[in-house]
Amino acid sequence: MAIPVDARTDPIAHLYSARRLARRRLLGHLVRARDHERRRIASAIHDASLQSLAAAVARLARARVGIDDPQVRYELAQAETILQQVSEELRELTFDLAMGTGEADGLAAEIRSLLQRLSDQTGAEVGLSERVMTEPPLETACTAYRIVQEALTNVQRHARASRVDVALDADTELYVRIEDNGLGFDPPGTFPSPGHMGMAMMRQRAEAEGGWIQIQSSPGGGTVVELAIPMDS
Repeated sequence: MAIPVDARTDPIAHLYSARRLARRRLLGHLVRARDHERRRIASAIHDASLQSLAAAVARLARARVGIDDPQVRYELAQAETILQQVSEELRELTFDLAMGTGEADGLAAEIRSLLQRLSDQTGAEVGLSERVMTEPPLETACTAYRIVQEALTNVQRHARASRVDVALDADTELYVRIEDNGLGFDPPGTFPSPGHMGMAMMRQRAEAEGGWIQIQSSPGGGTVVELAIPMDS
């Protein structure tokens, strides 16, 4: 019969536990630093680039009014449209950068915000079921948040789903299930593969935390993404 090992009395187990704790703390510091840098970049884009684009669009609109040549007016209108599209893309980027990692309001609240945003942009019905017995450590919450964010971005861009549901369970393990009733696709046999870099990044994020991710889909059959990450300290 195996004898339980107590990390408080066994020096090897104690060293292993201490190393895991040190790694967890280091990852926490790195996540906070990364999150701070993401927010700084988002603020810089918002305060500089977006303001400059807005000024350029306004100038083009004023210039177009005083021009008689219809071809020139058309070209200026096209330039306005392009700049407005770039501005909207940058706004989306700043939103993605500035969104938190689950530290402030909790992972469930931030996933709910992602779902609400998806619903506002696509009209899809969304649902979140949650069972959070233990709030995940910061780096675990950050990893899960970014994976859910990528999965929902894929739904928005490709799935044409009318319903998206997320289940969140956090106790000794963090488990997330994302299901949509959209178009579905043929998942590649290996990652990375052409056109599936986002899924490869999701898998890399999960495995870096000692977890796993599984993607099930078929053409016309919707998609299910399952994620699990251990929450041991």
